[in-house]
Amino acid sequence: MKENLVRMGLDIPPTVGPISGVEFMRESMAFTQAAQWSLLIIFRFSGDVVINGRRILFEPGTVIIVPPKSLVNIQRFSEPGAIFFLNFAPSPEAEFHLGVPMINFIPKDVPTIDSWLRIAIDRLLFNRVTVQATLWNLLLTIGKDLTEWEESNHVHRFRSFVEANLDRQFSVSEVADAIELSHNHMIRIVREELGVTPQQFIRETRMSRAAEMLVASPASIKEIAIRVGIPDLQRFNKLVRETFGVSPRTLRTERSAASPFRSAEPKR
Repeated sequence: MKENLVRMGLDIPPTVGPISGVEFMRESMAFTQAAQWSLLIIFRFSGDVVINGRRILFEPGTVIIVPPKSLVNIQRFSEPGAIFFLNFAPSPEAEFHLGVPMINFIPKDVPTIDSWLRIAIDRLLFNRVTVQATLWNLLLTIGKDLTEWEESNHVHRFRSFVEANLDRQFSVSEVADAIELSHNHMIRIVREELGVTPQQFIRETRMSRAAEMLVASPASIKEIAIRVGIPDLQRFNKLVRETFGVSPRTLRTERSAASPFRSAEPKR
């Protein structure tokens, strides 16, 4: 299975946004990621995180990259442990790009990252240069050469068809016909490259778009359901509950809560 990579320019240090490092005592936390920042989370406990409807299990040492505007729900399974949140924005002037996997594990040869982050965050006037250097080093360490990772043309066409037709209902067989593949061959290559079945990808994409609209759009819940191709409101409500654990109305009113970061934002 190919990894899901986020393309980032990294020959220039990223801008550091709000940061936080705490002992995660609660059982769960949900928030909406800011539109202007990507987020790097380092976990020092076990649990799962749901990002726009996709569930990811993690162990201590896991690093997760969260895209802007994502809906995030963290569940802790083990004893409490540290968690670090680092908001950042890659430089738009960068020319050298790497692919950063959304799911990573801190290599054993980077044992000082916790110490550097704790020192940087715990200071009364935290050392932004230290945080920036630590974040940049970590992104460069886990980043991968994009020439070694290319999404196949078939999967690109599959993804494009789904995203362009979210406002209507369609079958997996219809997608296969549109991209000129047999049903079984499409299932195989999508599973190999995206790690999910075509049906799962379609559902996750519909729910991701629905969540974004519920948080940011004034459209009615019924209208949003139609726009993501699920006109049956009862079925839409059920899928949102299964994906995010709450009703569409609750998702709209409660998941825009302030994220757990310092209020001060950096000067660029």
